[in-house]
Amino acid sequence: MNLYRLKGKIHGASYGLGSGRNTIGRSSENLVRIPDPSVSGVHCEIEIGETGVVVRDLQSTNGTFIDGQPVAESAIRPGQVLQLGTVALVLEEESVTIAVPTLPSTAVEENGPKTLADGTLACSRFPELQAAFRCTKCQRPFHGSALRQVRLSSGRLPLLFCPDCDGKCEVIPGFSRSGDSGSVLLNPRKLLSRITQTIRLGWRKPE
Repeated sequence: MNLYRLKGKIHGASYGLGSGRNTIGRSSENLVRIPDPSVSGVHCEIEIGETGVVVRDLQSTNGTFIDGQPVAESAIRPGQVLQLGTVALVLEEESVTIAVPTLPSTAVEENGPKTLADGTLACSRFPELQAAFRCTKCQRPFHGSALRQVRLSSGRLPLLFCPDCDGKCEVIPGFSRSGDSGSVLLNPRKLLSRITQTIRLGWRKPE
């Protein structure tokens, strides 16, 4: 990306130019105002486009010149002198590099998702809570309280979105949603299995 400006050859004033049309003259209605009596109210315009920079005289009284040559319309290159009346300006070009920051990866951690003491999946935001939802985009597991939700006017359950990548979140198999985003119910079969396992572990044959 390139930026252009006009710099006074004698008095050193600097005028920034934007893309598109830039009118230049003595009047305050111009984008570039030069309060010099030899410059017309609306003297000329500079148009900056993808193909370069063009100068157009706007029927000024004292004329528009590029490197001493009168012009009605002409391309102008950086380093050339634009003269309006007795005011000489040099076109300067500055190259600007826009740095795009690198965003942290939203992929699932290399070590895999964390689990709680009972072996269930832990929320990636709140590791002390059990995860019941998974992002369809970054695949991270979440507890319902960590998700962003968009409520629907139809009265249906709100849509749930990942707090990290804005992907849509869905219930992990084995769970079912209740009335709000943070509440989930265990699959009845899994719940029965856990109860049975607890009974087996807690029962001991009498000696």
